[in-house]
Amino acid sequence: MAPNSVLMALVAFVAVFGLGAGTADAATNYPCGTGWPGVCGAIGDHYYQPGIGVSLGCPTTWEYTPPGQSPNRAQDFQAGLIWWNPTAGTYATWGDIAWKWRNQCGGINGVLGPPDSDEYWAGNVRRSIFWNGYIDWNPNNRQMVATDWFGRTNVC
Repeated sequence: MAPNSVLMALVAFVAVFGLGAGTADAATNYPCGTGWPGVCGAIGDHYYQPGIGVSLGCPTTWEYTPPGQSPNRAQDFQAGLIWWNPTAGTYATWGDIAWKWRNQCGGINGVLGPPDSDEYWAGNVRRSIFWNGYIDWNPNNRQMVATDWFGRTNVC
């Protein structure tokens, strides 16, 4: 078998079966080479779901326990964070929503608390839910609104 044929067969195998705990999306779109912190466990499983790792970019920290948040775990990435709770599960926040959540809302220990969903479409806005509210991001004008569960807007 020619070297190019072997490579194509390997790429086809990875596309169908993935690499380890990862999926074909992670295997073919993972932008990180050597020198980056590893991604493993429940956080790694979530990272390797289609679309998540690509949205977050490369890890910038190893997995850690956020201050005052034991037994919860988190890992930072170029464009966001994955947070894990043994009861609530594993969720990612990224992009402009992650920036607002960290820098204006106080992050994990802030007014909205930890993530409670991945980002998703809610009508014409992107939304991430947190323990104490949610952030909506309008892709047309990049405006963001943080709302708590009492309906108060611009809480951070």
